[in-house]
Amino acid sequence: MLYIRSDDKWHALARRLFTFGSLGFVGAFVCLGALFVTHQFQYFYVFSHSALDHELQYLIAGVWSGQEGSFLLWGLMSALAGVIAVRRTGPYRRWFTVVYCLFLAGVAAILAFESPFHLIPEFQGMLLIPPDGRGMSPSLLNYWVVIHPPTIFVGFGALTVLFAYAFAAVLQRNVVGWIPFVRPWAVFCLAVLGLGLCMGGLWAYETLGWGGFWMWDPVENTSFVPWCAVLAFVHGMFVQQARKKWFLANVVFGALPFVLFCYGTFLTRSGFLGDTSVHSFAEMNPVARWFLTGLGAASLVAFVTALVLNWKHIKPTLPASPPPSGRLLNRESFYGVGVWLFFGTAFVTGLGMSFPIIQRAVTGTPKVVEEHLYHEVLAWIFPPLMLAMAIAPFLSWNGLTLRELLGRITNCIAVTVGMIGVILLWMKSPGFHAPGPDDTISLGLFGKSPFVVTWVLFLTGLCLFVAVASFWRMMESLKRSKQTFAAMLAHFGLAVTLLGLVFSRGFEAKTPLIIVHPSESPTAFGFALEQGEQTSVFSDRKNKIPITATGPNGKFVAQPGLYYTVGQDGEPSPMVWPSVVNRGLLDYYFTIGEPIFEATEPTEFVLSADPSNPDTRAHRDVVLMYNGYEVIGSIAEDGVSMLIAKMTATTATETYEIKPALIVSIEEGQTPIEARIGDEYRVFLDRMDPTTHTIWVRLEYIQPAYPLEVMFKPLTLFVWLGIGIMTLGGLLAAALRRKENLDAS
Repeated sequence: MLYIRSDDKWHALARRLFTFGSLGFVGAFVCLGALFVTHQFQYFYVFSHSALDHELQYLIAGVWSGQEGSFLLWGLMSALAGVIAVRRTGPYRRWFTVVYCLFLAGVAAILAFESPFHLIPEFQGMLLIPPDGRGMSPSLLNYWVVIHPPTIFVGFGALTVLFAYAFAAVLQRNVVGWIPFVRPWAVFCLAVLGLGLCMGGLWAYETLGWGGFWMWDPVENTSFVPWCAVLAFVHGMFVQQARKKWFLANVVFGALPFVLFCYGTFLTRSGFLGDTSVHSFAEMNPVARWFLTGLGAASLVAFVTALVLNWKHIKPTLPASPPPSGRLLNRESFYGVGVWLFFGTAFVTGLGMSFPIIQRAVTGTPKVVEEHLYHEVLAWIFPPLMLAMAIAPFLSWNGLTLRELLGRITNCIAVTVGMIGVILLWMKSPGFHAPGPDDTISLGLFGKSPFVVTWVLFLTGLCLFVAVASFWRMMESLKRSKQTFAAMLAHFGLAVTLLGLVFSRGFEAKTPLIIVHPSESPTAFGFALEQGEQTSVFSDRKNKIPITATGPNGKFVAQPGLYYTVGQDGEPSPMVWPSVVNRGLLDYYFTIGEPIFEATEPTEFVLSADPSNPDTRAHRDVVLMYNGYEVIGSIAEDGVSMLIAKMTATTATETYEIKPALIVSIEEGQTPIEARIGDEYRVFLDRMDPTTHTIWVRLEYIQPAYPLEVMFKPLTLFVWLGIGIMTLGGLLAAALRRKENLDAS
């Protein structure tokens, strides 16, 4: 609060105290990390999220793998961003620091009650120190847990910088000069938050086993909605700088992403959506939940109040904007369309994210918005957004005629059409598994369901148009404007990522559930599949089930993972990891299930006794023939008897005479005695009808078989490639804007 005073001496002290207080989050984070690395299981949070057998990287990741640690990570990244940003806030430093300090105090208040430093309650006055920890959730034991949360929380921390700048600009009554200061942070936030979002999608793709990147889950949306708002802010700043407009809109745009993130954090961390999300949500401490609610609500109310009270003083200071160009096809109008479409996307996503809690309040039963509903609504937003993204860079601020615009983009359209033609030729190749020409997709566009191929190729064409247009403008600006080059590089990367997402999801194909076993040779997408020996025991989380796929263009080995953990009920719980095999432009996605031993379908074969015409049943390459029966002993006289089925088992290479039996005892009931067919099958006699001598036999694998799903995913490689390009372009743009700001100052 020393910054509220106008004395420069107090301001110097306040700067030091702000840095010292911010670094307190660093100290707390380091202390918690030390507790994890040294296995201090007397702390409940350490006990709950680590174990002695965890590797070092997972001990470190355990710091942020739970709710309390993630709040500390939020405070840490926000504090570091504030310390870095405050050094070059110029005339906005005073109020920037005040707002930032209040936010960090709010996070510290949450951590005071939602603390990762609570000890396990004492027992009879003694401190309990468990010999081992409960361990991190098995689904988190993946390298993505090490890199994804810190990355995305860097973006969340940068949201606080944007909010503090916007609030400071209002309190300073200067909404003109703040853009050069905040722009590098906004572009940096956009790049890193986008990278974190994509990392989360790739994490889901590689570990969850359903073959996709995005499910519109509340936790995913909590990151996506602010990212859309930051997109709007970044483009709004261009309009303010070039046209001397959007001053009010931009201070709102700068503050809104942080407020939206606080709201999403409340939804996902409070425990209210625990029954409607694939993520695990802990119940927050009630006091901490009130602090979180108050942090978001107070930020919104205080900002709106300050804006209302100060706007009458700000408005007269605004510079005059140039007169309208009179042409509809100008960059300002297209930026305006793009910004509203960004906010439309954010609104639809935020409404869907909020629907479960609205339903809970109205009916008492939360209901999640299904994935297809998001697609049906956003299908109206995506095409105009992509067109605006492709065309806007070719427009001038003063506008173009339609003829002039067509002259600038005709080459891009021609290249796009040519690339669609190449894709169509590729889709006709033997290795591509396209949907049928009559397959439709449920979108409800004008009451119609478009054909899958037509709709996906239309969206693919839009993404290609953006990619080609961005690359074209990138080459044009290579020598004239480094900032434009970096921005177009980010646009190009985003278009490539969206192309991969649309094409991969739209043209994916999945086999029906197939069974793999050493004795079986199923096929999938033209490949013959052969199961190998598991690489380890089922208690080892690195255990794999190798599947060799052999096709006309060579072979490869997929290694889906399968292991068991002990659940909370003490029973074994399976964990599976998909295996993703990249074959150039194609991904083959293998997900394996729990081992099965029952070979027959249905479970039992029923064979009737007929000496003149023996009954037979076939299972794949095995034929069972019932030749008769034999009874040894008498249950009435001896108390025990043995029923023996005389059978012949014929395979593709050999014939076996087998005698599965059933011991019947008054004291012990029925005990089956297996008979083996080579090294592949076991035959059990389950029961025999004493009057007709009909038998029920069961066939089992000696070695387990596995259910397997295989997916075909084309152009998934473009998702990875586009993410890298987009992030590089965003970080380069942020660095260039920062250098521009330093040079100007």
